[in-house]
Parts: sequence; C-alpha cells; structure tokens
Amino acid sequence: MMKLAYDAIWGFEEDILELRKDFKEHIIKAHTSQPIGIPLHRSKGQLILDEDSILLSEKNKGARESFRMVIARHQIIGVFLGWDDVLRRWRDTRAWIRPLRLTFENQQEPKTLYIYVKRHGKRSYGNENKELFEILGARSKQMVSDC
Repeated sequence: MMKLAYDAIWGFEEDILELRKDFKEHIIKAHTSQPIGIPLHRSKGQLILDEDSILLSEKNKGARESFRMVIARHQIIGVFLGWDDVLRRWRDTRAWIRPLRLTFENQQEPKTLYIYVKRHGKRSYGNENKELFEILGARSKQMVSDC
C-alpha cells in the first residue's frame, strides 16, 4: 500500500463535548453552518495513512507549536462510519456526510477520535470518509457503518 494523504479536520470525543458546551461555538459553528458548513472539530491539518500508521499533523497558526500524533494501525480497536450520541447528525455535523470515528488504544485506555477528510484541493470535508473507513476497517478488530 502506498501512502495516502488527506486534508483533515478532527476532534477527540472530549473536544467535541467541550465544543458543544460552549454556547457561542455551538450556535456559530453547528447551527448556523449546518447542514452545509463545517462540522464541529478542534483541529485542522493533514492525515497521512500508510501501511503501519496514521499520522495527524496540525500547524497551530497562533502559536509556534505544532501538533503531531501517530496512531499505529495495530492500536485501532474500532472503526465506525456514522453519527452517535457525541457527534449528532442534525446538530453537530453535516446532515448527509457521516463522520469517521476511530477508537484506539492509548496507554491502556481507549480513545475516540472523530475525523472528516478530503482530497487536497477539494472544497468539502467528508466525501472521502467512506474510502478511509474501508481501508482502515479491513484490518481493525471492529468495523461498523450505519449506512
């Protein structure tokens, strides 16, 4: 398998829940931009997938720090394509493009990550989520879609 690169927006479960609590964020990002705007997310950057891992990287514009996280493919314990109680269809996301949810082992604790991807140069996030779901699901312990 060759490397695949996507533009991505993402947030961990705790990020999404925190954004939903923030009334201003909730009104501006979720309600006024849905169903055509950008779903709730904390980070924006690149997702690079290769045979062994997923690399998420973000250059923080305001600070001089960068975020970089590597998730080994063997750490992924669940891949889900669709909405749930954390990232809700009509309130927090684009109504017709399902989020990709990854659950992975992180220092003996499971961690949940919500992702929307797009090819470089495309306008809308999420259109390639199904493609990424199928690639990651082929090796994960649990693969579920609500479609």
